[in-house]
Amino acid sequence: MAALLPVYQGDYGVGANTTGIPQYAPVTPTGNSFIKVPSTQQGNPAGADMMGIGLVDGSSVAEFAMTKTGTLSLFAKNATTAWTRIYTATQMDARYVPLTRTVNGKALTADITLTSTDTGSVPVERTVNGHELSDDVVLTSSDTGSVPDTRTINGQVLSHDVVLSKDDIGLGSVTDDAQLAISNNLSDLADNEIARTNLNVYSKEQIDSDIDEVNNSINTLTTHVNTDFVPKTITVNGHALSSNVTVTKADVGLGNVTNDAQLKIASNLADLNNIVTSRTNLGLGSLAVQNANAVAITGGQATLSTLTLSTALPLTSGGTGAATAAAARANLGLGTAATANVGTSGGTVPLLNATNTWDGAQTFTNTIQGNVSGTASNVTGIVSIDNGGTGGADIQSARTNLGLGETQLVSFGRVTTNVLSDSTASGGQLVSNLSNTSGQLRGQGRFYFEAYANDRSASVLHTSGTDGSNKYWQFFNDGSTNFPGDIYTSNINISNAITSGGTVQSYNFVSKRSAGDFIRHDSTGKGGSYILSTDDGINQWYLGRGSNGLDDVTWSSYIYGTAVQLKTDRFVSNKFMSAPAFTPTSDARIKTERVVMEHALSKLIKLQGYESYTLTFDANNTFVTGGLLAQDVQKVMPSVVRDGGGTGMDAEGNIVDNLLTLDYNALSALFVEAIKELNLNMQVQQSQIDDLKVLVQSLIDNK
Repeated sequence: MAALLPVYQGDYGVGANTTGIPQYAPVTPTGNSFIKVPSTQQGNPAGADMMGIGLVDGSSVAEFAMTKTGTLSLFAKNATTAWTRIYTATQMDARYVPLTRTVNGKALTADITLTSTDTGSVPVERTVNGHELSDDVVLTSSDTGSVPDTRTINGQVLSHDVVLSKDDIGLGSVTDDAQLAISNNLSDLADNEIARTNLNVYSKEQIDSDIDEVNNSINTLTTHVNTDFVPKTITVNGHALSSNVTVTKADVGLGNVTNDAQLKIASNLADLNNIVTSRTNLGLGSLAVQNANAVAITGGQATLSTLTLSTALPLTSGGTGAATAAAARANLGLGTAATANVGTSGGTVPLLNATNTWDGAQTFTNTIQGNVSGTASNVTGIVSIDNGGTGGADIQSARTNLGLGETQLVSFGRVTTNVLSDSTASGGQLVSNLSNTSGQLRGQGRFYFEAYANDRSASVLHTSGTDGSNKYWQFFNDGSTNFPGDIYTSNINISNAITSGGTVQSYNFVSKRSAGDFIRHDSTGKGGSYILSTDDGINQWYLGRGSNGLDDVTWSSYIYGTAVQLKTDRFVSNKFMSAPAFTPTSDARIKTERVVMEHALSKLIKLQGYESYTLTFDANNTFVTGGLLAQDVQKVMPSVVRDGGGTGMDAEGNIVDNLLTLDYNALSALFVEAIKELNLNMQVQQSQIDDLKVLVQSLIDNK
């Protein structure tokens, strides 16, 4: 090939690097460019990725492409045609025969019609002297008779011997040259080079050589572009290199800097234009130009960090007149209290606006007003009853003076405990304490009123123990009550209904009504806990756990033969269940260890769907439905089949335990993936159909 001229990098063209410069044009090129036709693109005739070039002239687009991998296939299209297959010399050899090929000696230069003479056979319906040729014919002299001499064969009369030529049988233009055999696939050509010249095609070796030269040129060009050029997308201070770049001071972060003369660091401000104006701009007065040892302050105040005087500043000048702290306190008339800290306890000066703790005994000669706290050892004397005391020096005398005894019963007509508050929720309390002989609290009971939001209130019984437990029984102002615990008793018999916000617990609790309904609870483990409704001795419905030792809870109707079981991990019913919607939990955030469905279509076709079948739970409980068999689904998707579906009855009347159940909702994954596989197959088939359409069209165009 000729030497390559220098090229320039451009969009969708030479030197594309798939990053800064796009490699391929979009579906419809907007200019001369390289193109790519993905296998999934509508109209792709090859069913595989194709690469090529697109040529644009105004609004007309012509394209040429070849398959990227696999069998080499060439296609072309223009503005008015679909993709058309272009066959290589090798492909042409496999699809067409030369014009010199003959059939029964007749050349293929035009349409031919073979006669029985050409094929050496006659139809079985043909007769000889009235005898059909479907079997051997034996003619007699009577069968043949005589032949008139006017009879002709291919125009020659039988009045003499007849010799037919090729012109007589319509093959005058056919020569007696050697013919190509179909089975040889053109391997019997006398000269392949001359044949290719006649067909105007290149040899495989020449095409391979040309492709190698193109690939080498592309590699050389790619190296040149990657080495000597940079992408247009590279920027300088934010300016793309797609055009000339002018960098401004704002681009380098100096947008507020002017082009005025600047002060030099080395000049130490000696290059200021006006020193006096500069001091004024800095807010410096005349003090800034005075010597440190001769500063004159003519007015105002001076703030000094250190002041050294040769003599003590006298009291008349605002000083202390002393050079030591003790002499200063003496000159100021301060005693020893001046050296003590202020506080509320210990060796400090007491604060009169705070509570003080006196470590030593205090003697007060006048009346003390207010509250005094402390221990008995710190208070001397006896406080009389009229002064708020007991008038006694010990517990016994105090009880005697107050009229109280250790075991006395005190009767009150009414006890009112008040709390005056606009914010506190609890009212006054009645408190009952139980202590041991050592005075330690063993338990406490309280009764008080408590207010809540929205005008809701309650009277509260509160009990607490030494273990820190607390229970509250609330009686609300709307008539309801909140009982915090259980009711314990050995036997409760109630003639009417019982209502409790907590738990009623006993070894034998039975509630009966006149209609026959009753509730039973037995915590000994020997009986069941249930609610049973009866009418005239006939069971109507049942809810609870029976005496079979299982933890299952059953809700059943004796009238309709229906039952629902609440098991540890499922909900089992022997009848149809109906609801506006069943929505199983399906949140991706809690779905872990996911396994993607594979070969869904092959699994789906192994299942047999049934329009109807009869489910039999017992002799009196059957119903007809349709669907799949759990055993069939278990073979292809075992994760959606579970046991524990109760009991049923087979066709022979035998009891079947541990019935299998099927999660039809989970089967949606199988259906979805199977449909996706069908869709993919349809796309492949559509691609093949498109290929066949292109092939048929090319055969029509090239016939």
